[in-house]
Amino acid sequence: MVYCDWLTGVRAGLDDWTVMPPKQTTEDNVTFRIASLNCWGLLYSPKRKPRFAQIQRYLLEENNEFDFVTLQEVWMSSDFMRLKEAIKDRYPHTVYFPCGVIGSGLCILSRHPIAQRFFKRYSLNGSIDRIWHGDYFSGKGVGGVRVLINGVTLDLYTTHLHAEYNPEKLGYTAHRLAQLQELAQFVEHTSRPTHVAIVTGDLNTTPEDFPYRMMVAGGCGNKLEPPLKDAWAELYGQRGVDACMADSPTAALAVEQSTGHTYNLPTSTHYIKKHPSQRIDYFLYAPRPGVVCKSLDLLTEDVLYEPKMSLSDHLFMKAEFSINPAELATSGYSADPNPLTLKEQKEMVHKALQIFATKRLHVIRWQRFYMSVVVLMLLIFVALTITTAITIPGDQLTPLLTLTLFGVQPAVLVTAFSCLFLARLFLVEEKATLNHFISEWEGWLVYHEITSPTETSLVILNE
Repeated sequence: MVYCDWLTGVRAGLDDWTVMPPKQTTEDNVTFRIASLNCWGLLYSPKRKPRFAQIQRYLLEENNEFDFVTLQEVWMSSDFMRLKEAIKDRYPHTVYFPCGVIGSGLCILSRHPIAQRFFKRYSLNGSIDRIWHGDYFSGKGVGGVRVLINGVTLDLYTTHLHAEYNPEKLGYTAHRLAQLQELAQFVEHTSRPTHVAIVTGDLNTTPEDFPYRMMVAGGCGNKLEPPLKDAWAELYGQRGVDACMADSPTAALAVEQSTGHTYNLPTSTHYIKKHPSQRIDYFLYAPRPGVVCKSLDLLTEDVLYEPKMSLSDHLFMKAEFSINPAELATSGYSADPNPLTLKEQKEMVHKALQIFATKRLHVIRWQRFYMSVVVLMLLIFVALTITTAITIPGDQLTPLLTLTLFGVQPAVLVTAFSCLFLARLFLVEEKATLNHFISEWEGWLVYHEITSPTETSLVILNE
């Protein structure tokens, strides 16, 4: 069983496992291949079941012998069980991370025995008053497994962050920034005793977004040291990332004629013309000595079988890592110098504080709106009660009075109590969580001899 708290993760002795032999190079480096895909497995996703059948078929092809496969948006447990049964001979060790009302959608398939498994649910994940988005009811978080391969200990994680929707109006950037911070801290804390730490998944964040910049600068680890590297940027250089930002179809460092975009490509049978193609799926890894990402490819031609359809609205990502056991370090992240000056780091922290503070002000305004609705509904209820008591002719009820007593008044009460719960329960929790992240970054500023919090955050906190 997988719990929603990594502290309760299952612990097992690594020495008790018989590990399958890994692939090795002539230099005796340990190498392994990892594939990752957002499966687009919503209940009403187009052609969900036949697409999952094709995903199973692809994973079972002879030339697709991955050591690990990480999947996101496997929302239906029935889809996972069918997948698990179909590929059990090739991937006998699987983990599904159930959490939240509709699950986390995350699972990991492995050729190698899994020694430990752990999961952390994100503390900020959507708003309940936008029920049509659905993120609030999912158990989005980060799931991980620990595997021992020829003396090399690997922690492999997969995650799926909050969807973007309308970033300018809805303020979900603050949620993704908080989730990335928790992701980096979780990976840092859990992977310290291991040699290799790799994160895969759909971050719903493009290279031009501030949360990405904060992540690659190391700020999401709350230390502003580079805790995670972007494998695509490391392999193909910053020009490759800039090409993605410019949405250039002719990037000089493109792979398989791709700009690195992993979502909504024009070649996909699920292409939506009004949505841009984006790079939002990633391979990240801890920059430790002896760990090298040798290749990272995209399955751009993903219409493979009959009936003709793309496997998902995202692309399969395939990476190969090489580990030099002689250079391995077990003391946590390497002490690579931060490319940012202290002034640049402080500017990024102030920007993060501004994002959190703006979102908190947004929450406060919605609290006031819902409380205003509560007061208005109660006044309407009292007015209706007095009116019906005065106007009832004897013991007879007219159709209008019947509708008022048994239809309008209950609806008014339900609306009032619903808004009360939203304002005094769910939004209070979201505001408190935002306060936590604001406090963390203000603490970072104090630590670096900036004794007063930012003007923006101070105004919001005192409201």
